[in-house]
Amino acid sequence: MSLFFNNDIAFNTSNNLTNARTITPPTKESIDEKSAIDEQANVTSVTIKTPVATSANTLTPAGSKIINTRNKRSWGLLAGIGVNAAIGQQQNLQLYPIVVAKHNINSKFFITASAAGCSPVASNISGLSKTIYLNDTVNNIQLYKETTTYNNLYYVDIPLAAFINISKKFAVQAGIRLSLLLNKKSKKIITPYDFQMNNIAAIITDPLMTANLHQEHLVPVGNIDYRFITGLWYTINKTVIGADYQYSLQPAGIGSNSSRNKVIALGVVFKIK
Repeated sequence: MSLFFNNDIAFNTSNNLTNARTITPPTKESIDEKSAIDEQANVTSVTIKTPVATSANTLTPAGSKIINTRNKRSWGLLAGIGVNAAIGQQQNLQLYPIVVAKHNINSKFFITASAAGCSPVASNISGLSKTIYLNDTVNNIQLYKETTTYNNLYYVDIPLAAFINISKKFAVQAGIRLSLLLNKKSKKIITPYDFQMNNIAAIITDPLMTANLHQEHLVPVGNIDYRFITGLWYTINKTVIGADYQYSLQPAGIGSNSSRNKVIALGVVFKIK
């Protein structure tokens, strides 16, 4: 009786140990389920940026910098004063007004159209205007020659220029300047000559009143002056300081002893708009 009871206990104990060591292997369904859960967790951790409309036709991701493209193509208006220094001539350093219209093509290029009123240029235009025969044997004076010289010319300037920004503050320019003659100042010099046509020093007592006019000559000045311009702009806040070199494409005078206008112009203009 007792032996049968012990065998039953032994059988139950062995059966329990067998069940304890039994491990159920993972199935394909459990693996797929775990992968799906991990993938869903990764998807939910991604931050989605909502597009933000910056204009009617433009969408920009939230948090990115909005670029104002309208300012790059805007017009600007500047006004100030300028002064001209003629190269190789007696200077006429008079201030004159300047108005500049500026158009930005993009961040690199811009163009300007300007107007300058009563812009003075020291010039050297001279020519024989009159020949007066006196035939004065007592003072040994055969004739007088009257020379007209234009030292100061005044123009209305209309320059057109294209600029390239080489840095945030500096820009270089090249263009053409149309100058319309507004006024001119002249002086006359009368020189006596003896009968051997030597220039002599003599006291002149208004020979035009006592001598006969023999011949008169014109000393014309061109009404339009075209100049090539190149220069530099420096911008600081709302102030622009400019310097340019101007070289005339033709002499300032017509058919006379004349040189080309060569000018260094300095200007300071302020942004109005």
